[in-house]
Amino acid sequence: MKYYKLAKDCEKYDRFQSALIYYDKAIDLAPNDENLYYSKGRLLQDEFENYSAAIICFQQCIEINPNEGKFYKSMGYSYWWLRDYPNALECYNKALELDDTNLGTWIDKGNVLKKLGRKDEALECFDYVISQDPEYERGWLAKAGFYKDTGDYEKALMYYEEALKINPDNYHTLNWMAQIYEELEWYPEAIECYEKYLELRPGSSYETRKIAELTEKSS
Repeated sequence: MKYYKLAKDCEKYDRFQSALIYYDKAIDLAPNDENLYYSKGRLLQDEFENYSAAIICFQQCIEINPNEGKFYKSMGYSYWWLRDYPNALECYNKALELDDTNLGTWIDKGNVLKKLGRKDEALECFDYVISQDPEYERGWLAKAGFYKDTGDYEKALMYYEEALKINPDNYHTLNWMAQIYEELEWYPEAIECYEKYLELRPGSSYETRKIAELTEKSS
């Protein structure tokens, strides 16, 4: 379809407003094509951060084809950013009914449950992910983040270490660990994390400044 191809080409070159126009033209010609609404919804969600408009697109997808899990998953993501956690949870549950093998959806569900204060259920989701695929980095990061948020820093560090074994080049993990070490006043360990971060992202001013600050505190 000509307009769909034009929309995708515009996205490649960051011409997002033009892409949106072409998606609308494509939808006018094929109003029952769920993939057009999905592509438009993802564009609104990812590039415009217009989550309410994205949800309308995903709802249209579901009206056309109610048996595709990714529509519910994407809608749940938009509800998450709107802080509408009950609706986000409903979407993730529906997505998992349709495809319970998507480990990313289990993590998304766990994060929503954590926001709703249902911490035991959240932890069950993260543990399930790890049990299904111990090499899936996001599972360990989700569990580490859970303990970081609940103030159990030693457990958080333990699970961040597991994540680093899988992906030692994840500078986000190093940053989160450094924050914990700093909170615990374990300054040499925090400095080491920031130094490793700079090996991956040289010239970062924040981490450079933190090393200087923590070196002064630990001297």
